[in-house]
Amino acid sequence: MAYVLTQDQLRDLRDSFISKWKNYDILLRNWERRKEYFYRNNQSPIAQFIMPKPLTPEFYPGYNYAVEMMEQIETHSSTDKFPDRLFLSRAPNETDAEYAYRKANYKNTTNPVWVDYIHTVSRANADQNWSFKADPELFNYINNEVPKYGSTEAFLRNFLPSLKGKDANGIIAIQPYNIPLVRDQNGNVVRDENGMAIVSDEPISPYPVYYSSKNIVGQSDGEWYMVISYERSTVRFGGKDVKMGLTVLIFDSENIYQFSQIGNYNDYEWSDVFVWYPHTLGYVPCHKLKGIPALYGDRTIYVSPFSAAANLLDLVTLDESNLFVTKATTVYNYKVAIGTPCTFERNGDKCRDGILFDSTINNGIGGNIECPACHGAGLRPRMSPFGVLLINPGNALNADGDKGLQGDYLKLVGPPIEGPKFLQEQIDKNERRARNILHIPDADSQVVGEEGKTATGSLNKARATYAFIKPISDQTFEVYEFMIKAICDMRFDPPQSFELTWPQSFDIITPSDMLTIIGELSELNLPPSLISAYIEKYVSSLMYTSDDALAVFKLILNEDLILSMTRDDVNLRVTAKMIEPWRDTLHYGGLQIINYLVDQNPNFFEQDYATQRDQFIKQAQEWTKQAGFTPADMAAEELRRTAEFAIAQ
Repeated sequence: MAYVLTQDQLRDLRDSFISKWKNYDILLRNWERRKEYFYRNNQSPIAQFIMPKPLTPEFYPGYNYAVEMMEQIETHSSTDKFPDRLFLSRAPNETDAEYAYRKANYKNTTNPVWVDYIHTVSRANADQNWSFKADPELFNYINNEVPKYGSTEAFLRNFLPSLKGKDANGIIAIQPYNIPLVRDQNGNVVRDENGMAIVSDEPISPYPVYYSSKNIVGQSDGEWYMVISYERSTVRFGGKDVKMGLTVLIFDSENIYQFSQIGNYNDYEWSDVFVWYPHTLGYVPCHKLKGIPALYGDRTIYVSPFSAAANLLDLVTLDESNLFVTKATTVYNYKVAIGTPCTFERNGDKCRDGILFDSTINNGIGGNIECPACHGAGLRPRMSPFGVLLINPGNALNADGDKGLQGDYLKLVGPPIEGPKFLQEQIDKNERRARNILHIPDADSQVVGEEGKTATGSLNKARATYAFIKPISDQTFEVYEFMIKAICDMRFDPPQSFELTWPQSFDIITPSDMLTIIGELSELNLPPSLISAYIEKYVSSLMYTSDDALAVFKLILNEDLILSMTRDDVNLRVTAKMIEPWRDTLHYGGLQIINYLVDQNPNFFEQDYATQRDQFIKQAQEWTKQAGFTPADMAAEELRRTAEFAIAQ
């Protein structure tokens, strides 16, 4: 249903946003200046929290909740972002130096889980799973002329899975890359009686734009959206014209509106709301990325499937960082060695337990200072310049020397390692749990239980993965179909037709799973056609990146009619002359025959398939004639040996 905002509604939306943004921006800039002061004056890194960072305004009910979910996932999807939210409260007994060391050396170790998640859900985007057909003009624009991305398919493959996984409440908006305006003969923009630029009839170039949950500052789902644009307006700041003012867009079912910050930045002046582009679609050109729906009050909010594992990965991040900091103190041993009392003396004043009286300080009055020889320790080390502990064997003044000392002269004391071991166990456990939730295989994990070793176990695992991927795939292609429709409607008049077939099946079972299934199906003596189907899937999964290898196995799969039969079944059929002898030769020596044909003709696979097939079969027949021991004889001999073995048992 079309919904068009009135001028009063537009003005109210503008004023409400400005009032919230102004108060927040003033507090935020003051907080940033205070934080810079602390760091510039070498104060404690934790001092910035004396004045907490101002809270982002609740631009609409659920705004901060949606942003927090997105930022939690960003902790794991971004490789270079220190997760301040996790380390806002420091660990017990953590010093300033330890906190600074933690932050300076932070490394994201959970990002591989995110990457594997994206690869898992992106299986739906494989070429064989979906198709797109359209009228020529639309097809050409969609695949070759979309600004920034080149094609919508590139956006689907490279951006949509990660955007959807990270930010379920973000939107994809379709808007013009640039707006063609009517100009007079002098090149000046022609305006209407209200001073608005007139849009020409030239076709525009619509393209998808992602706005994150943080950028969406107002919405009524399906009716209108208000977003902070990535474009910046020109304002006066520090005596210069700079592009740092905000620009805000509002989308409804007929227009895209805009208002911007103007004048002096510190005055917080804003333009009136005006029509930036009249799209006249009859619907809002924006679509939520979506996820698992949930209620926030009376409003629908979406939760990314990745959020189910995010809390566990937060624990992994915390434990990894704690382990890293702990290693700095546990991998280095402490030296414990004997020392001798410090005998440093200056101006008649001697060191006493590391304290020395200095008569030159405090305007000649004097006072105690740290002994410059032992640095306040009261003892002087017995180590030579090369780190060798020097032992006193005794002399005339001290006959016994160090002989009276009990215990070791020098020993190394290392902190206990139970803590780091426990942390590593927790890290491994929580990462495995996160991967299981996301149906991501762990390369280091072993098969557990008998079911995991069977075809039934593999198929059950595949069904669970399918059930996890399917709703994500459907929502992804719902967004993709909306993108194509909005681009088509916005650019072409009348709109052109297209047909998008969504994925229904995915390549989920791994090659090792397929081998297990093939073996179990063979033992059950199921129809060869069923076994052949899994053999073809297995070969395709191994060879899909090599055209030549795939061509080899395509030829074998199509022409070896006994490929899926058991050896005993083949022998019986050959001896009963139900199978031509050359087919057994082809079955046993298919690869050798193809290698021979390729050696004879390097362009063998450039021929049409019928020619390849004829030469393949002909060569199998030739080799059968040349063999002195026919396949039938071989089969009969093998059956005889099998019978003898059975009788002997």
